[in-house]
Amino acid sequence: CTMLDTILLCFFIIHVPITWMFDVQAIFNSYHPAVLRDIAEQYSVSFADPWMNPNRTAPFWFRSFVLAEVAFQFPLLLYLVYGFWTSALEVWHSAVVVSPLSLS
Repeated sequence: CTMLDTILLCFFIIHVPITWMFDVQAIFNSYHPAVLRDIAEQYSVSFADPWMNPNRTAPFWFRSFVLAEVAFQFPLLLYLVYGFWTSALEVWHSAVVVSPLSLS
């Protein structure tokens, strides 16, 4: 296990709950607890981010990006966490090819 493996594993582990608890609120807002909606609203107001405000309906194009994140990026994040956690060598190909997508 190299230092890069550890850094990538930490990034992917941190990214999984953030994606599920906050990013997904743009399309599944009513299923999130009030405390998470309040945090997202506070973030939206503090940083003037209109897309992440749970009290407003995000535009269709933004919701489609979030849906793509749920459909493609989230399963990939889970796969990469598993691959780096178990030191599976075949995960490197996916990480190298798709990591730029995960960073966006």
